[in-house]
Amino acid sequence: MRVYKETKFDKKTGKQTKSKNHYIDFYDQYRRRHNLAAFSERRESLALADKIESLVSCQVSGQQPGPEMQQWIDKLPNRFKTKFSKWGLLEGCRVAATKTLLSHLGDWRAFLIHQGRTVKQADQQYTRVKRAFTEAKFEYWHQIHASKLLNTINAMRKLQRTGQGYIDTGKAISPRTKQHHLKACKQFASWMLKDGQATTNPLLYLTTDIPVETQNPRRALTQDEIQVLLNYTEKAISIGDMTGRERALVYRLAMETGLRANELRSLKRLSFSKTDMTVKVEAKYTKNRKEAIQPVKPATMEAILQYLILRVPNARAFRLPNNNLSKFFKRDIEAARDEWIQAVINDPKEYLRRIESDFLKLKTKAGKLDFHALRHTFGSLLAASGVHPKTAQKLMRHSDINLTMNIYTHVQESETQAAVDKLPDFEERPERGSRQAS
Repeated sequence: MRVYKETKFDKKTGKQTKSKNHYIDFYDQYRRRHNLAAFSERRESLALADKIESLVSCQVSGQQPGPEMQQWIDKLPNRFKTKFSKWGLLEGCRVAATKTLLSHLGDWRAFLIHQGRTVKQADQQYTRVKRAFTEAKFEYWHQIHASKLLNTINAMRKLQRTGQGYIDTGKAISPRTKQHHLKACKQFASWMLKDGQATTNPLLYLTTDIPVETQNPRRALTQDEIQVLLNYTEKAISIGDMTGRERALVYRLAMETGLRANELRSLKRLSFSKTDMTVKVEAKYTKNRKEAIQPVKPATMEAILQYLILRVPNARAFRLPNNNLSKFFKRDIEAARDEWIQAVINDPKEYLRRIESDFLKLKTKAGKLDFHALRHTFGSLLAASGVHPKTAQKLMRHSDINLTMNIYTHVQESETQAAVDKLPDFEERPERGSRQAS
């Protein structure tokens, strides 16, 4: 192996000149000769020559480069990676080579779909990572830096879609959205390592333990709120393609089974079994990709089957929109609350009390109400009914009972008071047969 500067002859001046960069002359594992333009500094060029010699030795012996060598490979300029890959010096090495991050992301998206994710889910993960990397100005794998990525995600702003594209609203994204972006980036980095595209995971030490639910919590509906909401929605006007009755059935089913929005969208007429009193969700539509069979209350089953009586077996059960379902729900919540308040307009004292109350309010100190809050309501109703925590965990389809008990189970103040009232009465009483004090 030889490190040198090329001597060139200038025909115009008739003088010999030295090249700006040093060159490395070497033989690879196949005894092929190569000439590589290195650096202008001789010391850097000599260091590169030593690394190339180590690479050739690894290829001759059939060994994998060590961790230090792998890290050096990851940080190599792309012009060297291109040539080394072409010459076979990187065969067997797990490197990202010259592919851009966008190219790797495309491969990852295809992998997610192949593993069972829906196209929508794969696109969502792809978009999250792409936005984070783009705003951090990462173009290649070796440019990824954990601290810079974290700072970038923390500085992200909400985007609003317009006819001309997306615009920055100036508002910070929620802690939950930050968590989603960070999780997606970590999943991508982990895939790069497992797939042999990289040698190290630069995001390994980052944690996503953000207490999202405590920063932006949901609350459960009380039984009185449920009754008022269902009574209103049952007779409400249509919104989009959904009648009031249909929306009431969806809300009722969600609160009694804990089914998520996407799971409800997937239901067909044949998903309901009156024989078993169950509703079945196919594995491809559930969050954990496992078939879900949830018990349904007889009265609810009867109401749903009566509503679907003219539908063919494969017809969609409910005409739920593909998005903005929470907007439908919030409109019904607000209208139900307004009707509940207006019902006592002739009673000034009660009217004022209802206006100042948190009854059916979308945002309170206890938390917010959106469509997913119906799942929280299901968990809380199970707890209030005295259902064993393990049974509740199974019905909620949680892998961790702490998630069931700490996030999805809400205790109402009236329930805590009722629990205290059940405690023994320790007030002193005169013993039977004792004499009265004179």
